[in-house]
Amino acid sequence: MDPVAVLFNPSSGRGKSKRKRGQIEAKFNQYGIPYKWFDSRNKAHLIELAQTVAPSFPVIVAVGGDTTFQLIAAEVLSSDTDPALTMAATGSSNDIACVLGWPELDSLCEAIRAGRDRRMDVGLLEFKGGSAKVYFIGALSLGLGVEVNRFVAGFWRRFPLAAKGGGFMQTVAGIFGIKDSFKYNRVPLKAKLKWGRFEREMDFSLMVFANIPSYAGGVELTPGVTAFDGKIDCCVISSDNFLQTLLIGLRARKGRHISSNNVQIISDTAFEVIFPDNIDLQYDGEIINSVKAFKVSILPAALKVLV
Repeated sequence: MDPVAVLFNPSSGRGKSKRKRGQIEAKFNQYGIPYKWFDSRNKAHLIELAQTVAPSFPVIVAVGGDTTFQLIAAEVLSSDTDPALTMAATGSSNDIACVLGWPELDSLCEAIRAGRDRRMDVGLLEFKGGSAKVYFIGALSLGLGVEVNRFVAGFWRRFPLAAKGGGFMQTVAGIFGIKDSFKYNRVPLKAKLKWGRFEREMDFSLMVFANIPSYAGGVELTPGVTAFDGKIDCCVISSDNFLQTLLIGLRARKGRHISSNNVQIISDTAFEVIFPDNIDLQYDGEIINSVKAFKVSILPAALKVLV
């Protein structure tokens, strides 16, 4: 068996990566998986490492969260190489890992040993007049997807001990983030959405373009989408107050939100979005500021992953 490259993001999951390093190495040894470990110092160094190892290793293991995986995948997609990617999930949400079947270290090691690969779809984000292409694996979000993420990041900085509360405190911080967004009129927002032969003006508190069903730590916001169907799903939530949004969120935990009059899901291969004012957007944990318009589409079977 050829060695795999392990790209390690020690800052992922507010220190979770560092705590799990010993477990990951022990599991690899237990399953007899040869590996070479690469420590990244920061985002730029992680990208540099991905560029270096992609031509030389048949398998790359990302140790981190969804952002870590997205950064490595983007470098592979931008190169002429085609290694298979997999992931030891140590982030806050780990939506990509859960959807692709790598939620635990044993399932990850079994996937590496078996060597079964499959080609997954990748989202493509493009800006009018721009030459740079932005790839995303999980989801692209606007409105509350950006604002709540920022609020939660600030919450952890102000109350670092709260991180010990795990998923419960993540949920609590997210609820406060939704309330804060409505309180200061950061949402709802306005947009013109185009797809196929259709065009619609709409108000929204949250708009998500999803390549996978899992969003924000396991919520199946777009339950019909998969990373292997050649389509992308757009979920538009048009709530205009905190309580209405909270109710939709609670219903989404059990998949009952899709029956709400304030929720619309559209499936297609490409969308165009135009805003009256510049807004910010987020993809797989990365934020892009001050966007006026963009196009989002799907690249079918673009990335090799282990399953």
